[in-house]
Amino acid sequence: MAARGRRSAEIVAAVRPVGGGAKLAAVRDIAAGRRVELSDVMYVGDSITDVPPLTAVREAGGVALSFNGNRYALAAAELAAAAADTAPTRELALTFAAGGREAVFAAARAWPPTSKPLPRVGLLAESGAALAHASAYARSHVRGERVARLG
Repeated sequence: MAARGRRSAEIVAAVRPVGGGAKLAAVRDIAAGRRVELSDVMYVGDSITDVPPLTAVREAGGVALSFNGNRYALAAAELAAAAADTAPTRELALTFAAGGREAVFAAARAWPPTSKPLPRVGLLAESGAALAHASAYARSHVRGERVARLG
């Protein structure tokens, strides 16, 4: 049993989290490879390492979506989704593919309100406090308290 614990510790120690700069570079490389502008990109992020790509996509006129995001992702995004699963993100992505940015914003504005904590989708400029509360709830209940506290 101890040997297995040491091996898993080696694996965990070898993991190198990708920072925000690397994520942004990857998004730019993917867009360039597809010959699309960042305005044609929908980026979904949840933490501080997603701030650079969320910001770049938002500023270019693409869709910057925080999914169960922390305060950093919420500050960089224009839209937020909080849910126990990825169904809202899937729906918004399909909407983006079919109709672009304005269709996603219309879908977020028309998202059914809920008396339950989840799911919740909307524009941060219009429902920021409710979306921040729902995102915090989702992060802690779906991902667990320890992971929810990560940047």
